[in-house]
This record gives sequence, C-alpha cells and structure tokens, in this order.
Amino acid sequence: MPVQQTAPSAPQDKQLRSRVRLFGNLLGEVLASQAGAHVLASVEKLRKGYIRLRKVDDPALRRRLAAEIERLDPDTLTHVVRAFNLYFSLVNIAEEAFLHKQRRRQARKGGPLWVGSFDHTLREFHASGITPEQLQTLLDRTLYLPVFTAHPTESKRRAVMHNLRSIFVTAEQLDQPRLGKEERAGIVEQLRNQIQILWKTDEVRVRKPRVEDEIRNGLFYFRESLFEAVPQVFRYLERSLRRVYGEDTRIDIPGFLHFGSWIGGDRDGNPFVKPETTRLALRLHMREILCQYLRQVENLRSQLTHSSRLFQPDGAFRDSLEADRERFAGLLGEHPNRFDHEPYRLKLYIMRNRLRQNLRLTTERIEHPADADPDSFPHRYRDEHEFLADLELIRDSLRSHGDAAIADADLLDLIRLVQTFGFYLFHLD
Repeated sequence: MPVQQTAPSAPQDKQLRSRVRLFGNLLGEVLASQAGAHVLASVEKLRKGYIRLRKVDDPALRRRLAAEIERLDPDTLTHVVRAFNLYFSLVNIAEEAFLHKQRRRQARKGGPLWVGSFDHTLREFHASGITPEQLQTLLDRTLYLPVFTAHPTESKRRAVMHNLRSIFVTAEQLDQPRLGKEERAGIVEQLRNQIQILWKTDEVRVRKPRVEDEIRNGLFYFRESLFEAVPQVFRYLERSLRRVYGEDTRIDIPGFLHFGSWIGGDRDGNPFVKPETTRLALRLHMREILCQYLRQVENLRSQLTHSSRLFQPDGAFRDSLEADRERFAGLLGEHPNRFDHEPYRLKLYIMRNRLRQNLRLTTERIEHPADADPDSFPHRYRDEHEFLADLELIRDSLRSHGDAAIADADLLDLIRLVQTFGFYLFHLD
C-alpha cells in the first residue's frame, strides 16, 4: 500500500521559508539594536556570499569572504559567530515545527501515515497476516529502553534549551486559524523579545559542569517533554491498533517503554562519580517523578467529583476506601468528613498526602541525608506498586458504572506514566 510521505509541497515549502524569513528578520532587528549595524552588515554580507557559493562555486568569492572574516576585530567576530549560531538554531526550530505541523495535518486526514509510525508498521503487520493474538505476544515481549548519557561535547546550558523551547512554543501560536492582526503582532513581538533574551544569554558554561549539573540537565528533558510525550506515545499506538485491527479487537498494551541513564552512575566513564554521587542521582530522580505524580493526582482530584448520591463505586474500591479511612485517619487532619459524598476525591486526597510523605522523605535524603528517618513518614507508599494499585482501583470502579471514557483519559495517562517511570524515573547503569 503506498504511504504518504512528508516531503513538502510548494505551498508548504513557502510556509517554511516564510517562518525562516521571519526568524531571520527578527534576529536582524535584535543584532542592529543590541550589537550594532556594523555587526548586522557583516553577518548579511557573509550570509549572502556563502549562499552564492552554495549555488555556484567561485574560488575568488571564497577568498574574498575569507579575507572579510580575517579583517573582523575580535569583538565583532565573536558577535558574528554567535549570530550565525543563533540563526541556525532558529532555522532548526522552524524546520522542526514545520515537520510537526505536516505530520499533524497528515494524521487529521485519517489515511496511512509516514514510514516508521505505529500506523504504518501495524498496516504492514496486518497485510503480512499477523493475527491479534500474535501481535499481543509480540507486544508482551517488547522492551524499548532509550538510555541518556552526558556527552562530554554537550555544552548547551539548560537556560538556552529552555529559551529555544519557548520560541518553538510561541511560534506555534502563529499557526492558529483566524489569527487577528493585533494578535499576530503581539506574538511576533514576544518572539522578538525571546530572541533578544537568547542573544544576551551565555550559550556555554563558564566552568566545566559537575556531575550534579549533568544529572539536573538530564532531568530537563523529562520535565519539558517526556512526561507529556510518553502517554501520547501509548495513545497513538492505541488509536492505530483500533484503526488497523478494528474497534472490537482486544489487544492490551503493556508498559513496554522504560528509560535508562549513565549520568551519575558511570564510574568507568567519569572518575568524579562516587557512591554519594550515585545516591544523589537516585534521589533527584525520585523527587522529579514524585513531583510529577503529585501534579497529576491534584489534577485528577479536581476532575473526579462524582457524588455517591448519584452513583455507587464498585465493591473493591469501597473496601479500599474504608480501609484507608481507618489506616490513614491522620492524613485527613481536622476535617475527617471531608469529601464524604465524593469517594474518588477522598481517595485521591489520601493518595496525595501519602505521596507528599514520599516526597518529604526524599527531599530530606537529598538535603540532610544523615538525619532522614523513614519512620517519620509512616503513611508513605512503600513502592510504586502500591500507588499503581490505588490508581487501578479508581480506573476499574469508573469503568464499572459507565465511566470508561473518563477512566481512559487523564487517569490512564497517569497509570502509564507509573508503569513507565515507577518511583525511580529511569534505570541507572
């Protein structure tokens, strides 16, 4: 079956060029106002000259451009190098956003998707005669484990990565339909300000990063993208399974995705990694994932406002909640009758307070490791399996009274995060 490719058509290519031109113009404005017109003139002369060289090789022009670079004083040369570095970062953002938009457009059409997508792969499986039972066996045996490492040549700071992501997110707003003239002008001004901030931000560290810095840099990607992306991966797979194998075909998607890292654990590759460094890494990882779980439990607590006057949870959930009331009465504080008629909110309130004890213990182990006492947090979850069991109780109860669609929304996303990250975030090698 022919598969649609993502090569841009002429109108789409025009959109990409327009976005690159916008970024280039905004960078030019920043250079003129912050570095001076002479810097902008040098950048433009070199940019246009090397564009001509790319089209037609001209040894004489190449020599003139090299001589132009030689004539630049050190300060101007520094500005020119930084300008080109920032320009190519902006071009990369434009290209990534363009490809992302193309794929979303392709997905909306409902036809076959790009090579390597779940949709394309499953269509090949189906065409090859792989049955749902065989596919289930394959999924049950699947493990995908990307591993993070701190490459010695990676010098980009978290501040720079954060600013580049902000530009990406802001630029996406320009693609909104029916965007008014004033709204567009406001977004463009915001982009200009973000580019100006990036221009005035150190691109590289002034000192060699410590192992602790590398650990925190690794966490950046989880916080900024992976916590959102992981549930989306499973949702894309789920939709593709239904589309290719049919709505009525039951195929369970196991938690086949996990992550690994060498950062903070690779004693062979980094002589500065000590036992205490590894302990710190493990605790920072745990704190990061606990904070994410707390955010999502709070979100669920605001959503699942079901009243027991209007429905009845299933027996397993009722038994669990009654046991929680007795075992964790201290977590209810001065309002033991809080959420009396909102069983899911009560359950999630208790879960939140238990997670907070996990977080407080982990924070103490980071900040005051000698004084951290697990017995001071008796209501914490012993492991992720206890937490996951509570989430699955809520899911099963929701499904029992006709709320399967609600169970399979944000709650399922959190369940899949726990299946992926546990209480450890990733495996440390």
